[in-house]
Amino acid sequence: MPFIIGQGPVQQKILRCLRDNGPLTIVEVAEKSGQQHDTAATTVRRMGVRGLIHDTGQRSGATGRAVVWEIAAKGMRAIQRCDAQSVEGRQLQ
Repeated sequence: MPFIIGQGPVQQKILRCLRDNGPLTIVEVAEKSGQQHDTAATTVRRMGVRGLIHDTGQRSGATGRAVVWEIAAKGMRAIQRCDAQSVEGRQLQ
C-alpha cells in the first residue's frame, strides 16, 4: 500500500476502508480494517479532529448511540494524491 504523507499505516487502512465501504460505525471500521476496537476508536476520533473524516450525524445500533463516520473531502484528497504518486512511480520503473 502506498504511503499517504502524514498518515500512519492504521490511518491509511481506515481512510481506505471508509472510502471503499461507505459510512461506518467504529465497530464496523474495526472489523473491516482488521484493527482492534480500541485502536480503531482512538484513530477514528483523531482523524475526525484532523478533518480527514467526519460524523455523518446518523446513529446506529440497538441503543442508537453508535456514531456513523465517513471520509471527508480532505481525507479523499490525501488518498487521491497517494494513488497518483503510486501510478507515477510505476510509470518511471
